[in-house]
Amino acid sequence: MYICNVHGHNPVITSTISQAKDSDRLAVTMGVYGLMSHCLEHRKDCAQTVDLVDIARQRGGIEILVDFYSFEHLLVASFWKSLTQVTRNPYLRVYGGEYTSLKNYVSKIITDLRSLDIHLVMFIDGSKGSSQVGTKQKLDTWKFRHRKDVEKLRDLMDVLKGNHSIHDVSESAFVRPVLLEVQVIQTLKECKCEIVQCSTGEADFVIARNLQSREKAFAVLSNDSDFCVFASCKFIPNDLFDLEHDLQLGGEHLLPEKPLRLLVGILSTSRVADSLGVRLR
Repeated sequence: MYICNVHGHNPVITSTISQAKDSDRLAVTMGVYGLMSHCLEHRKDCAQTVDLVDIARQRGGIEILVDFYSFEHLLVASFWKSLTQVTRNPYLRVYGGEYTSLKNYVSKIITDLRSLDIHLVMFIDGSKGSSQVGTKQKLDTWKFRHRKDVEKLRDLMDVLKGNHSIHDVSESAFVRPVLLEVQVIQTLKECKCEIVQCSTGEADFVIARNLQSREKAFAVLSNDSDFCVFASCKFIPNDLFDLEHDLQLGGEHLLPEKPLRLLVGILSTSRVADSLGVRLR
């Protein structure tokens, strides 16, 4: 367990990790407020910049353990941004059904990275409500996100009614395709991407354990700051993925580019703890 209270403009963090050997599972209870903001604001202290292409070449291949829903959000947002620029049609994100174009977009980044010996392993959370403890912890967050989604749809409806310009609506507001998960997961399967489906709760601990147990595992790609409190964890948040935009995600291209380098910022448990003045036990 570690507990840190930092005042002023820094985060106030209270994190507790309890381990219980019960059917080889770990019970984790965490509350981390402002930790991601702290890490990004103090990137020089918390993160190390590395080139995944170079690391993969040195090690004969690496695996990046991916939080599926976080990765899907990253790709879909950049997909709509790119498609809007290429077609000069800002209304495409209102239609929502560009399944073939999305399939090609996802396939390109998966196959390009694999050709560089960077293998993405997808971890999918169990269904919402499948874990009683997890539901209790996350229900307020789910409600908040749902309200934000409804607000974005309301903004888009106002555009369709002629009450607002599409250019006045946030780029993050788009109609979520009904079969989005089905399309993306099917595309990953066609690309022979390894997928780990968790039966219950969130995939955080399963990812953290696999980071320790898999020989080729190098780091976690997620936007969940909880990974900062797992022991000996290496974690790439979305904001520190592809720092120099070599993949051209969200650029004026129908498909991502195959990178000659792929610079990322890796947060480590020890670096984050040092930046907060926390002693690890």
